[in-house]
Parts: sequence; C-alpha cells; structure tokens
Amino acid sequence: MNKAPEKREYKRFKFRRLLKVSAVVPSKSGNILEVMPNSFEIFSHDISEGGLRFDNMKQFSANAFFKVDVEIAKNQVVETIGKVTWADRYQCGLNFLMTGQDFKKNIRQLALRTALHA
Repeated sequence: MNKAPEKREYKRFKFRRLLKVSAVVPSKSGNILEVMPNSFEIFSHDISEGGLRFDNMKQFSANAFFKVDVEIAKNQVVETIGKVTWADRYQCGLNFLMTGQDFKKNIRQLALRTALHA
C-alpha cells in the first residue's frame, strides 16, 4: 500500500506539556480579535514551526481561535495566535497564524534542545 505524500511544511517533534490557552473571538465590531480573560490548560503532543497537536477534552471544533503561551525555555514564554484546522473526538490540530522569524527560530531551538535531552 502506498503512503500519501507528506503535506506538512514543517517537521514535528514531541512536545508533551501543559500549555496555557485562551479563547480568541471576534470583537463586537468584527474588525479585530479579542482574547478572552479566562485561560485554561491543554496537554500538547507535538509541535512544529507551523502549529501543534493537543488533546481535545473540551470538544473544540475546527475554525476556533486560541492564544497559546509556549514556554520555549525556562522562564521564557512566547505567545501566538492559532486556528484549529482539524479536530476529532480526542485531539486537535492548531495552525499558528501570528509567527515571525523569531518565533520560528525559538521553536527550532526548542526542537533541538528536546532532541538532545530525549
């Protein structure tokens, strides 16, 4: 049986951590996104420069938006906004929307440190 060609732009690596997440919704005017004040934790499975996979305990649906805090080093947290691109009963895939070169560089360094300590 032939495997489907890989469509991912970035290589994933294991990233099993609790992450702080906040829902993001359109503002009343509809022109901007607003981060909700109540955050919660999710358990991630893997991450790449383009997104992450996490548990879907709250039954998120595709197209939901979240602000995610990613601890890339001890006492160094970066924030990003992501959109759920797929969801099933157990897990979701989140595509990072707001990432610059610094964010991507930090994720690559995190991947390297994780690989070295595996």
